[in-house]
Amino acid sequence: MSVRAVLGHAARHSAAGVASLKESPRDLLLIFVLKVLESYNYFSLSRILTLYLSEQFGISDMNAGSIFGVWGTLLTLYGIFLGSAIDWMGIKTSLIVCFMLNIGSRLVMACTTTPWLLLLTLLGPNTIAGSLGVPVMTISVKRYTTELNRGFAFSLFYTLMNVAALSQGLLLDVFRLTFKDGFHIGSLDSNHVLNNGTRLFVASGCITSIAGLVITFFLTEPVVATAERKSRPHEKIEDDSGADAALLLGDQGESFTSTPRVSINQPFSQRAADIWGSLRIICSSRGFLKFMVMCLLSVNVKSLFRHLDATLPKYQLREFGANVPIGAIYSINPAMIVLLQS
Repeated sequence: MSVRAVLGHAARHSAAGVASLKESPRDLLLIFVLKVLESYNYFSLSRILTLYLSEQFGISDMNAGSIFGVWGTLLTLYGIFLGSAIDWMGIKTSLIVCFMLNIGSRLVMACTTTPWLLLLTLLGPNTIAGSLGVPVMTISVKRYTTELNRGFAFSLFYTLMNVAALSQGLLLDVFRLTFKDGFHIGSLDSNHVLNNGTRLFVASGCITSIAGLVITFFLTEPVVATAERKSRPHEKIEDDSGADAALLLGDQGESFTSTPRVSINQPFSQRAADIWGSLRIICSSRGFLKFMVMCLLSVNVKSLFRHLDATLPKYQLREFGANVPIGAIYSINPAMIVLLQS
């Protein structure tokens, strides 16, 4: 098959996928925009974190790497423990909390010169914000789509994540090389956020988070479509909270009994029982176990990428000089993914 034929087939496939999304609600488009903004927040911090810790706070390579590892681990652990809180708060409220925490934490991290305050903010509110964003948006895409267009929607979801990774890499070089001294305000110290390009890059997450917060207010809380429920008669879905567990983790022929939606008006003992019931449903499902096996099989590949996030920037600077475009080099990978995914 010729290259022209392959490109033609890819173009027709993409056009058909885009056309299939026309029946989806406007909220799906908003989620795609939010995905770009939140992905920018993650990648912009992940790419600069070890450099930021060492250059701005004098933290050693070993300790900076350890902090990077703790940060990544907590992103996962917070995501596990906050799963029921997401169900309790709902999609919209969870995203509002996510972006509000991001705004505050990124501002503190960009402005502070105190290491303990930086670490407290990084491993506390900033990591909680990160663990709220992606899982909520993933559930949202599933809720705002149908079985016919869900595959393409998730493909686009992943592509947009890489668009954000690409853009932050290019912006990183702008802030570090072109705008490295910030606004040159004479009355301010060189370590001040306004006179430091790296700190301004960290603070740029505030801008994307403010935009995300504003957009989130236009979202409507998604519900499970009636057609979706009818197409899965083996799932005993009583309400939206049970639907998340069943639709995300269910196997054909496997039955789920959902728990009532956790309500703030319920007694604490009842809320705890409902949360425990939801956890038992998820952990006992074959779909969840299969998912965990796949995670274990792919975790080494994921670890390599995270290892490069922590070590490659410093390696490039020390081997090729302070003016090496570390962001542009990083952007090659997401650029290839976007190109091949299209």
